[in-house]
Amino acid sequence: MAFSQEADKNKLKLYWEYLKDLPDNEAKQAVDSIIKNNQWFPKIAEIRETALKIKTENKRISEEQRIKNALPAPDDRIPISKLSQLAKEIGEKLSMNKSRETNQKPIKRSGRTSPPINPQEFERRKSVLKQQKKELGIA
Repeated sequence: MAFSQEADKNKLKLYWEYLKDLPDNEAKQAVDSIIKNNQWFPKIAEIRETALKIKTENKRISEEQRIKNALPAPDDRIPISKLSQLAKEIGEKLSMNKSRETNQKPIKRSGRTSPPINPQEFERRKSVLKQQKKELGIA
């Protein structure tokens, strides 16, 4: 036994009751870590806290690995000179898809594309602006 005190059956049942929801690998890693680093028999809360830290660390490592695997190899990377052109092409394709959905042609303004305002929205905005001017004494 790693610690100087023995665990009786009632204590083991209690520990099992409050730790059984932990995944086996996280619980095992938590207990292994506690045995290596603590000199006293752990409380349930200590095991759960250590398991949560391990879960968080494993998730962080997994996410870093996923990102690393998703990145292209250095020789596959896109040169910066082509990046802006690709972004522009993607923006144009998205704009075309949006205009197809609304069956309206997009309005071009200073290189950017935005869908036209429908007549009801235009009248609503005009009415709101007129009301605001009236309240301010500008109209």
